Amino acid sequence: MTATASVSSELTSQSATPERRLRLILKLNAASSAISAIVGIGAASYFADLLEVHVGVVVGVSIGLLIFAGRVAAVASRAQRRLAQQSRLIAVGDIVWVVGTVVVIFTDLVSNSGKVLLGLVAVGVLDFALAQLWFARRLAAATFGR
Repeated sequence: MTATASVSSELTSQSATPERRLRLILKLNAASSAISAIVGIGAASYFADLLEVHVGVVVGVSIGLLIFAGRVAAVASRAQRRLAQQSRLIAVGDIVWVVGTVVVIFTDLVSNSGKVLLGLVAVGVLDFALAQLWFARRLAAATFGR
């Protein structure tokens, strides 16, 4: 079974609990954030040229993203009683990222190619945020009856 099929079956399985699904989404968020950060640091000059920004901006954002990835991974391993609350905070961080991206897209801070790239990334980040909020709500309902 491929990794994609495994993740897909885990998210759609009737036997998977909201807690398990939420932890999986958080782990995917952490992994994709860490990979993006490492690629951003490793290819900072390429992305700086593509976005038409200073290389320091790419490195700085990538370092921040790596820190965020560590925080998300830590939340994914939290005790169940704090998981829903902490994952909501991560989702808020994701939504702030999306709003910031929209602001950047509607300015002349980056190139047109950069706007497309940032827009695509924002869609993925928004997906993580919405999934985290959805499963956090389901976990709270299953745990606390609300």
